[in-house]
Amino acid sequence: VFRDLKLDRLLIDNLLRPFLGGVTLDLELATSRHFTDFVLKSFALGKPSLPSGGMGQISNQLANRLPTEAINYQTEVTSISSAQGHPVNVETVRFGQKDNWSADQVVVATDPITTRRLLPREFDNQFGALRPMQSVTTWYHVADCPSSDLNDGRSSLLLYPQNPAALINSLVISNAVPSYSPDGRALVSTSRLGLHQSPSADEQVKLLVMKIYGRPNKQPAPSFNQIAKYEIKNALPNMAPPWPPTSANTENRIFFAGDYTMSGSIEGALQSGLTAARQLLRERTTA
Repeated sequence: VFRDLKLDRLLIDNLLRPFLGGVTLDLELATSRHFTDFVLKSFALGKPSLPSGGMGQISNQLANRLPTEAINYQTEVTSISSAQGHPVNVETVRFGQKDNWSADQVVVATDPITTRRLLPREFDNQFGALRPMQSVTTWYHVADCPSSDLNDGRSSLLLYPQNPAALINSLVISNAVPSYSPDGRALVSTSRLGLHQSPSADEQVKLLVMKIYGRPNKQPAPSFNQIAKYEIKNALPNMAPPWPPTSANTENRIFFAGDYTMSGSIEGALQSGLTAARQLLRERTTA
């Protein structure tokens, strides 16, 4: 698409490919034009941000609006079944104890792999064949210097167009959200596409972090200590065309929510939940 627009090759390779590759976790940029337009528009009109208390605050805010007894933790849904004219049956297991629940309507809000395992026929009818998902590994390093010493104190996202497969992006996250580093040291978040378990990958990424954030005019250069690493399997849905998928509801009073039904993003996940809730309420009022 970018070449069709006659954009400069350097612009594509040095900015658009590594940037969008980090957003979609796809360096081939096989993502649909619909989603690419959505991403570019979001960054052009909005301001990227992080909750001061961590990403878990998003789900906490949703949960805090519900009665405590409305949420069952450490509970696995093992099957969902529905027949026309009958309630939806949900089977769960918690600490080895099986339970059966029935409801007039059910929202299945999970990843596409789990959704298809629970409801293979309904999933295939709505979304077609299950697509492979994108994975990513993120490292967190703390430096022995203040946050303001790295990247001139800025919170801008740094790309690595020289070899985006080795490092897709990096950010001095404590410059963006100082509360993430209570003692004021620089906290750096760095990501690489795919899953990387080996210690050699840790060392490779650490060397790149040192290279990116080294201070050539200041001595000594900061040292970096890896404090966490997250290998996130199936982090994002595959958003190759055609996208978006078909309308996410079924004739059996089961509704789907998840970023794979709209756009592979937190915004897409939240919007899909709102859409599913509206569909459910509409069905209740017209039944």
